[in-house]
Amino acid sequence: MQEAEQIIEAVEAMTIRGAYLNAVRALEALVLLTKEASDINGVTLQQDLLFAAERLASANPSWAVVGTACSFTTAPLREQPDRQWEVYEIQEMISTRARIFEEGITQAQDTVTDVGARVVQDGSTIILMSYSLTMVEMLRKAWESGKRFSVIGTESRPNYEGHEMAERIVKIGVPYTLITDAALSHFVEGADMGLIGVDTLLGNGDVINKIGTLPMALACKFFGKPLYAITSSFKISIPSLNGERVGLKVVDDVAGIAPDELLDYQNLRVENLFFEVTPAHLFAGLISEYGVYPVTAARLLWERTWARLNQAAAGQEAKDD
Repeated sequence: MQEAEQIIEAVEAMTIRGAYLNAVRALEALVLLTKEASDINGVTLQQDLLFAAERLASANPSWAVVGTACSFTTAPLREQPDRQWEVYEIQEMISTRARIFEEGITQAQDTVTDVGARVVQDGSTIILMSYSLTMVEMLRKAWESGKRFSVIGTESRPNYEGHEMAERIVKIGVPYTLITDAALSHFVEGADMGLIGVDTLLGNGDVINKIGTLPMALACKFFGKPLYAITSSFKISIPSLNGERVGLKVVDDVAGIAPDELLDYQNLRVENLFFEVTPAHLFAGLISEYGVYPVTAARLLWERTWARLNQAAAGQEAKDD
């Protein structure tokens, strides 16, 4: 099996953790697909790339940035369907646009962590859930700047992403309390602020993230604790900007929710919900590469980002010409 197909299947199987890393790997798959192309013409390569982009985008609708990455990278192929592309033209175009998008999102993610590190207060207690590489880096930068704080984090069942989150943060040196998901509301009262990563931002400011985010948001609202969503503008769902409904990934794996002896009963149904939507009004703010904004500003922030991406692509195309 060729490497591009292996990456696509990994994205489809959700074996790569986190929306950002999945977007980066999706771009890698598209570039590899052009390099692996042999003995085919431009028309066939164009079809193969658009098919691969659709597979990657539809693999997990809760990771909108994957679809956005694929959409930006393959845009000229869709916008100029009658053009007679040469293979080398497609290779150069896909490579350039993938690089522009990856550089953009990587720089944005890095800036988000800088902004977030400034939000963390010295002496505070932070409560969080699930796993977010952006959050790990944000807390690392805050700690290395000299701020001292403690963290409370959930296991994030049934896949226990919270265990990896705890491991990464305790290695930084941060005092960490690991709790069960059911105990979250009990511990929110003693925290100063809540943090969550983001899988997808919707056009109205609602947030799609790991199941358990909504209970955490409700608990923070009940106890009067500010809850911040942490992500770059790249995580927005483009379909949601047009009023389209964004589906949530259905996970077939029972993930140990029920013991094996119960699974034999025909009248037992196991539902492994992995993502959920949390309304915008439950958040104190969005920690983004542009600063801290209301989550309802997500659309405006994305428009700025989209304009910069297209400007960079146009500039590169002008140089190539």
